[in-house]
Amino acid sequence: MSILGLFYDGIGNEIGVEMALAEANKLSYAAAAAAVKAIKDEEEAKLKAEQEELNKALQQETPCVVEGEQQDQAQSPEEVKGQTHGVIRTFN
Repeated sequence: MSILGLFYDGIGNEIGVEMALAEANKLSYAAAAAAVKAIKDEEEAKLKAEQEELNKALQQETPCVVEGEQQDQAQSPEEVKGQTHGVIRTFN
């Protein structure tokens, strides 16, 4: 109960007590909702920062190494048709 509710209770104003209690509950729910929203926003910001870090790390990775293929030369589709491609190496 709030101080205002205690005041109304002291002077015997039951309607005032009920109104003060309702207002205190409304303020309490609003504070709880604001706290939940702040936590949610913080978690979303943290997740977004982690995703940006992962994206940066993926952009900095070196391309896959493929045996028997030169990656710097541009080839026409006709040249590529007759070629056999090498095996992809994986490093564990």
